[in-house]
Amino acid sequence: MAASSIAVITPVLNGMPFLRDAIESVIAQQYAPLEMIVVDDGSTDGSEAMARGVGICRVLRTPGIGPAAARNAGIRASTSDLLVFLDADDVLGPSLIRSSVEALRHMPDAGFAQACIQNFTTRPDGTMNLFTSAYRFINLGSGVWRRSVFDAVGLFDESLRLCEDLDFVMRCWERDIPKVPVDSLMFYRRHAGNMTRGLKGADCGTLQAYRKRIERIRSGDYDPNRPRRTTWPDYLGLPPQSMDLE
Repeated sequence: MAASSIAVITPVLNGMPFLRDAIESVIAQQYAPLEMIVVDDGSTDGSEAMARGVGICRVLRTPGIGPAAARNAGIRASTSDLLVFLDADDVLGPSLIRSSVEALRHMPDAGFAQACIQNFTTRPDGTMNLFTSAYRFINLGSGVWRRSVFDAVGLFDESLRLCEDLDFVMRCWERDIPKVPVDSLMFYRRHAGNMTRGLKGADCGTLQAYRKRIERIRSGDYDPNRPRRTTWPDYLGLPPQSMDLE
């Protein structure tokens, strides 16, 4: 049986301090067939040139359209069976792709495999400072997604500059898309430039995402009374007590 093809899609805007780590973590997966699509969304720091110099990378250039639209551009540019969405400042654990592909092979009805997450900062010597235990929560980079999921629920909502991941996972739950958990890790980097650093609740786009759900109920696109395989809190997962830097 031929191996499932994978595209790792990475939107980047001035990500030079971290992008190479992300790319190297993809190379370290030692998985084939695999391509990495770097969607440079208007960088001015040399991110595009650096990515173009790495053989695994295919680079798209977009004019500051935001993370959701950049990811959608990557989806449209790829024909791979499976999709991974790795932010430019995060890192895949070494076995994430292989373990996820294997889990999906054994559970063909699952729309995606979901790994665990650990938050980290970078010490002055460049080593990783892990400051949370492993947890499972919405973070696109911890998932390996079947392309068919996007056929079923649609692409990322480009009207949302924040919480497009929450909105997308909501739509997956509403359509009762099964997921399969895996024990591999994705490492989520916390640093001063995080888009959500210092934002709370509504500032992060949470209210906008839930308003989208209300609109789907009113339009009849989502029936909140229809039984589903799991509850929304169980599907969503649980973040660590604090997402801030320690």
